Amino acid sequence: MPKDFAPVKAIIVGLEALPLYPVDDPNAAVAAVAVRRDRQTLSMLDEQGNILWSQDLGPGEIFGVFDFNQDGWIDLEIARAERLDNQWCGIHPMYNRWLEFIDGQTG
Repeated sequence: MPKDFAPVKAIIVGLEALPLYPVDDPNAAVAAVAVRRDRQTLSMLDEQGNILWSQDLGPGEIFGVFDFNQDGWIDLEIARAERLDNQWCGIHPMYNRWLEFIDGQTG
């Protein structure tokens, strides 16, 4: 954890409390970041709630938050699913499911 990581472990944005995740990149201008999803928009925020980047998430759910590419920034894992046409398992429709990764530093 960076030495200058604030003792505050969450920020308040509107009515939401968002957990802060430390940034371990010595060249980063921020010590910690938070992730916010507002409808279909996914945003990375700094400790003050300023948007670092934002993008359309589309259909899917945040599945995990960890430093996948080991650059010191948390990355996001998005679970996606697509229903397969006319394919059933008994009475249940079948889905194609996969995970996508989003670089936490750049989106």
